[in-house]
Amino acid sequence: MLQMVGANRSNFASVTDTRKLTMKFGMNKFALTIAAIAMAGSALAVNDDATFGVSATVASECVVGNTTNMAFGNLAMLDSDIGGLSTAKNNATATFDAACTNGTGAPTLQFASANGGGTAFSLKNAGTDMIAYTLYEGADDTGTLIAHNAAAAFTGFSADGAVQSLSVTGQVLDTAKNGKPKGAYADTVTITVGFTAD
Repeated sequence: MLQMVGANRSNFASVTDTRKLTMKFGMNKFALTIAAIAMAGSALAVNDDATFGVSATVASECVVGNTTNMAFGNLAMLDSDIGGLSTAKNNATATFDAACTNGTGAPTLQFASANGGGTAFSLKNAGTDMIAYTLYEGADDTGTLIAHNAAAAFTGFSADGAVQSLSVTGQVLDTAKNGKPKGAYADTVTITVGFTAD
């Protein structure tokens, strides 16, 4: 067994203590370095932000559709009570929807007959025979008379962003139908919606 005596023992203790102090100082220095790095990182981690714009436009626009057909059925041609030609008028109604974006300027509707010429709406048979009829705004013949193929304001049609359910009434007078040959008569009416462009 080795024994350490005298100066040697003292020298060994001194060396050991020195190593302990050096290790302790080194660990403290390492800890301080880590703490400094952490603090520096924390100081650099500043929140940042940015913005972007969002935009949209609502343009002037109108549409028309969802139409139903106007069916006069069998026209009253004869009157058994008087034993002669009928003097009755025949009415029929068609419906359609129209809408414009809110604020669209001056919406109008235009009605054109496929068989029409000039100011007339006309039903036509397979030949050349025509039966003239008129159109009125609304569900009966008390509404405003509609001019053929002319853009005009329509009662109940406004540019408020909502769908407007509208109707037109057709009327065949006795003077337009009497004496016409039997058979099927037909017409196609085109509705055009107009407005003031942006």
